[in-house]
Amino acid sequence: MPLLRALNTIPLWILIVGLLAVFELYSVGLMLLARRKWGIDRLKLNNEIAGFKFSVIGVLYAVLLAFVVIAVWENYNATETAIRNEAKAVGNMAQLSYALPESQGEEMRRLLDAYVKEVQQSEWGTMAQGLPSKAAADALAHLTQATINMQVGQMRIWPCSRKRYICWQ
Repeated sequence: MPLLRALNTIPLWILIVGLLAVFELYSVGLMLLARRKWGIDRLKLNNEIAGFKFSVIGVLYAVLLAFVVIAVWENYNATETAIRNEAKAVGNMAQLSYALPESQGEEMRRLLDAYVKEVQQSEWGTMAQGLPSKAAADALAHLTQATINMQVGQMRIWPCSRKRYICWQ
């Protein structure tokens, strides 16, 4: 966990440059070590075989990289779907709040507004650091409790247009 926090605090460009430098130093060091141990004349005999080995390693790396890209893309799509579903739920609850008695509807809209503001102001920042947001969780708990306490028997039924989902009194 400390490594994850450190990686989240370091700027991305420094992390990429650092990793490239480490890999470059590692590969050059192995090359110099092999030259010292076996000599250049002996290594010349294996140039043809090494070419085939490097091409196989390159293909395996490309396949592995393709799998990583696909996994990241699927994770991105799942996150986008979750965000879209949450936004739809907030919108639906805001529309339904107008069917509640006036005081409950205003309270529901106030709690929805507080929840959305907490998600934007605190949750997105803490999620970027890999941590949960207590403020957003509390706002959601208040909203959930208000939903449980709703008096459904007193809801106003309005006729709605099926084509545009617009309700009128």
